[in-house]
Amino acid sequence: MSPLFPVDGFRVLDSMLTNARRVSRELNTILAEIGLREDSWRTLLALEARPGMLMSDIAEALTVSNATVTRLVNDLVDEGSVYRKPGPDDGRSIVVHLSRQGRQRLARANALIEGRLDFTPIAPSFHTLSR
Repeated sequence: MSPLFPVDGFRVLDSMLTNARRVSRELNTILAEIGLREDSWRTLLALEARPGMLMSDIAEALTVSNATVTRLVNDLVDEGSVYRKPGPDDGRSIVVHLSRQGRQRLARANALIEGRLDFTPIAPSFHTLSR
């Protein structure tokens, strides 16, 4: 047993991972109704919070690889939810922006999530983590 990570810590970690999977599964079910996946929704959220992000900044924000972001952004461009522009300082860099359609999709997704995602099973854990 590690003195830095008591057995209760392992239980908390296990509970966090279980709750994350539960929320992710429910979230993907809700988002599928409007043709989004969790990773696409998270990309739109990141772009709403920080308009005009570099591809590498999106990867960092989502904690995914650059290749994953390229795939996500390509899909979102094809759907009309985002658009790309060359970076201002370096023509090789790409800046990604939300389109009007992307803002609308994000608003619709957030409304669905807010109205339907059941946080009841994870409320105690969420309360503990919010302190």
